[in-house]
Amino acid sequence: MSSTDTRLRVAAIACFAAAGLTVWASSASAQEYKPDPALAALGESIWKSTAPCRNCHGGLANGIGDIPQDPQGPNLRRTALAPAEIAEVIKCGRPGTEMPHFDGRAYEDRRCYGVTAADLGNDVPPPGPPLSQRQIDAIVAFLVTNFVGKPDPTYEECLAFWGAQATTCDRYPRQN
Repeated sequence: MSSTDTRLRVAAIACFAAAGLTVWASSASAQEYKPDPALAALGESIWKSTAPCRNCHGGLANGIGDIPQDPQGPNLRRTALAPAEIAEVIKCGRPGTEMPHFDGRAYEDRRCYGVTAADLGNDVPPPGPPLSQRQIDAIVAFLVTNFVGKPDPTYEECLAFWGAQATTCDRYPRQN
């Protein structure tokens, strides 16, 4: 690939990512994906305790982060990304945005979007705590099982997920 081709590819990835659009070939949609319940349970554990996803995406993945000082992430309940695309974003982050990459070796080679850190320059996503491919797959299984395509969260859903001690559930509407 020539340096001009690489710069054009990097610019396209950054523009599409900033606009929230996908630049990947679609794979199975969330409706066709049938995650392993044990993998989804592992993903829930990682979501709740290990990965900082909820800081920006919110504890119920509705795009209202748990830490107001962190960037606001997209509402994952409304994502149009297929499960494989969600996994790629977790692994590789989003070039040109604050979405971190969780693959400890991302951008050392061309595993992420076919580019390296040298190709991206200042657009390399920040690193997050490294996650294994199994952990990434577990988070995807959890997200698809619990949040992707689901309506906005309610107070009752929050209590069911986080428990009666959750003080942040008051920000969600109550069901009638």
